[in-house]
Amino acid sequence: MDAIGTESGLVSRPPKAAVLRALAEQHLEWKGVLGEMIDNAFDAGANRVALTFNGTKRKGADSLTVTDDGNGCADLHKMVILGDREEKTTGLGRYGIGAKDAMLWIGSHVGEVEIHSVCGKKKRALHVRWQEYAKNWDLRMPIEELSEDRTGTTIVIRQVTRDIPSGTDWDSLLESLGWIYGPGLSIGLQIVLARGSRVSESCRVMPYKDPDFEEVVEDTIQVCGKPVHLRVGIVKIGSRNPHPGLAYQLGWRVIKTSSGRGEGCDGVTQTRLFGRVSLGGEHKEWRLTKNKDDISDAEELYAAVQARCVEIYKRAQAAADMIANDELNKGVALKVNEMIAPQLAENGLKEKRAHRGGGTGRTHGTGDGTTKRTNFKKTQPSGNIASRFPNGVRIDWGLHGSAEKIGQLSADTVILNEDHPFMARVHIEKNQDAIALAALLVIAADHEKRDTSGKNPDQLALKFDPTGDIMRTFCRLLSGLSVEPKEAPIPMLIGPMSQH
Repeated sequence: MDAIGTESGLVSRPPKAAVLRALAEQHLEWKGVLGEMIDNAFDAGANRVALTFNGTKRKGADSLTVTDDGNGCADLHKMVILGDREEKTTGLGRYGIGAKDAMLWIGSHVGEVEIHSVCGKKKRALHVRWQEYAKNWDLRMPIEELSEDRTGTTIVIRQVTRDIPSGTDWDSLLESLGWIYGPGLSIGLQIVLARGSRVSESCRVMPYKDPDFEEVVEDTIQVCGKPVHLRVGIVKIGSRNPHPGLAYQLGWRVIKTSSGRGEGCDGVTQTRLFGRVSLGGEHKEWRLTKNKDDISDAEELYAAVQARCVEIYKRAQAAADMIANDELNKGVALKVNEMIAPQLAENGLKEKRAHRGGGTGRTHGTGDGTTKRTNFKKTQPSGNIASRFPNGVRIDWGLHGSAEKIGQLSADTVILNEDHPFMARVHIEKNQDAIALAALLVIAADHEKRDTSGKNPDQLALKFDPTGDIMRTFCRLLSGLSVEPKEAPIPMLIGPMSQH
């Protein structure tokens, strides 16, 4: 539509039809779009929201119907006019992409929408074809009639062109909605998703189940005169924690999950941490960002949460460090065992050859009617490195009380020295390659001193010297990997830990 002049000298410029296409082509996700419809329903006082994809096809569906049992809407035009919205009392509905954006994204700018609502003893109905509406931006008046029906709203979005989630995507959508709306679902609100062509598949969204705690802090603090309830704990080993950190929630939904960067749990590894921060008071007292995924001006809130939970954060960090160290040791052990595996295979092959025939000898005839037993000579493997670790090498750490040694071998465990500066650094960096190399050197040194002297001296001075026996043993451990030092030989002292 062209610009329209007025007697006041002002010019009216209605939006171009392309604005609807731009809204329909936003980069959104089903959980956010359906979440907008759910928020609007709960904001209108609904206890139950049902979202049904009717006549699902290979791509899209005939329609999506959203039905709620809320208080209804008295002005249906506000649900479709750009930039307009119904005044809310609870606050959450005033944020988000908006019902118009959601309806356009679902049904496209060439689709249509029907709205039926019962509010205040009146039933109202409005039918909008988006392309027709965009020609001159005029809407028909809703059809009204008296009604004794229960209050509530039904929205039917025709011609759904987007792919309907299925399989694991459908399961993921249910889980996401269960996480986001867990606070409301836990107190009795209901969300039902259904889809199908002839036979409908109906699924009630279940609230997210919090992990089990080893230790928990529960308290209510005051932030800017508003109550904030905390429930923060250390997750038990073995309990799933797919949403680590803090979940900030307002009303019936989760607003955001902390990232660990100054959001109430600064400097804490969140692997073993989970908590809920429930914002009390009136919803409108807390300012949210447009997409309801963050809290505006939340510095005082984050600081108060951090201060109250600092002690449990320390214990959660220690628990997370223990898990991380265990995973690091397992990763290093895997690398080391992969390197010595060829030695184990070689030893096994020689043992098999030594015992071929099913026993330790063979009985044969002598020609005079008697028999004689010839025993095989037992063949020992050329190297005995891998055969010492039938169950594999283990990795652990300890304090040696000295920075001279990188580690020692105790039974089948390489105990690396945290007092050694280099070892301490690679431990902090979780450098598996460097730690595995050090562990192999400890194994090689122990093997070499056993082979050469049959004794077990307190210390062994090593040099990265390709002509030395220790380096040949080490190269054999690396299964033929050539090692060519580029620098002068570097001495390294390896030996057992001091006795404490």
